Amino acid sequence: MTDERHEADPDSEPDPDGDHLPSAPAARPPGNRRLEHAPGDRYRRRGIAAPANDAAIPAEEGGPSPARGVLFGVIGAALGAALLFVLGALFSFSAGLLIVALFAGRVVGLLVRGGAVDSLSSPARVSVAVIIVLAGVAGAQVATWGWAIAAQGARLGPVDYLADVFGPVLPLEYMVATLAAWWSAR
Repeated sequence: MTDERHEADPDSEPDPDGDHLPSAPAARPPGNRRLEHAPGDRYRRRGIAAPANDAAIPAEEGGPSPARGVLFGVIGAALGAALLFVLGALFSFSAGLLIVALFAGRVVGLLVRGGAVDSLSSPARVSVAVIIVLAGVAGAQVATWGWAIAAQGARLGPVDYLADVFGPVLPLEYMVATLAAWWSAR
């Protein structure tokens, strides 16, 4: 007695979804061990062609690109600079400036890394992130000095004013932001 299920054509057996099972693979020479289809093909929706390169979405479709990494980094640096300005100029709170510089560097590094992904090499991402965060910290310090001139009538130059008001915190902001951006963008 034979089982009718084994004698039937595999193409005629429906699977639980109501589709037909694929036909048996063609006979291969003993040395050829390549699969006919990629293992992930069974998860693709039917009727949709796969892109030629699944590694990344092209830049023109909103995927990672150097410009996107720079844009994301500039947005993060602007937010960090705004926080540095608010704490330094409006509240004259120098103790929190190092923490804000740390988080600004971290955010800029992560945003550059996330925006550029593999479109920039690791050293290039680090360089871009460090330049952007240093520009953001410098912009915040210049804005703080400008606020002091406009609101308080300060008469000192930018370096003299900032060194007099913030002392050693000023160079430490640059160092902390640089290290955080370097670490995050790698």
